[in-house]
Amino acid sequence: MRYIVVGGGSTGSVLAAWLSEDADVQVLLLEASSGEPLEAMAVPPAWLILRGSDADWADTTVPQAALHGKQVGWPRGRGLGGSSSINGMVCSPTSAAATTLAIAVGGTAAKAAANGRPDATGPAARARD
Repeated sequence: MRYIVVGGGSTGSVLAAWLSEDADVQVLLLEASSGEPLEAMAVPPAWLILRGSDADWADTTVPQAALHGKQVGWPRGRGLGGSSSINGMVCSPTSAAATTLAIAVGGTAAKAAANGRPDATGPAARARD
């Protein structure tokens, strides 16, 4: 099997890694960046200077009625890691409902994450064996 994963953000990178665990599978991960991370990506307090940089798609929202038609900047990461690479390492915890849904559709990895531990069946676990 051959797969092309478009976007090397958090999800695309994990998906490509997961697919590539099968030796019979070929995976191509495409990302629209230069491939060279900016130094500020490794410095959480510097995240503001990444807005509008080469690491940001610099999207905007649609005009917002509550803001009298103003559009608001919507930073979206461009490069490996996607928006996670430009968000200052901010983490938003999930709701109980989202966790329940992830467990219902996600299987072992979601259950392991809900229990606060790495997936015991993933590549890291197999490397220990």
